[in-house]
Amino acid sequence: MLGLYPLEELTIEGSERDRKRIAKSMEQVFAMGTGEWCGHAYTAYAQVAARAGYANACWKWLQDYLYLIGPNTLVRHGDPRRFGVTRFTFEITGVDTGFCWAAAVLEMLL
Repeated sequence: MLGLYPLEELTIEGSERDRKRIAKSMEQVFAMGTGEWCGHAYTAYAQVAARAGYANACWKWLQDYLYLIGPNTLVRHGDPRRFGVTRFTFEITGVDTGFCWAAAVLEMLL
């Protein structure tokens, strides 16, 4: 995944071998599901999905991320309100993930 984003060693415009590696990596992400993810994982994988050409997955993960935003606009890395987005229920907050959300939207538009 690191070779796809941010390093760009693999691209969907590259060789057939690159495209197969990207597809296999994304299949593994889909198979694992999002139950073990924390707040920052949604935006990080959304950026990867956008770069890999999986716009629908990117958009879905960005929408799921919105359930983790608190009233003060900080992200909760767990799901204390129990929307079912992640199995973690802790309320650790962070500010950086919102910037990743915006970057994922830009990746999707590119």
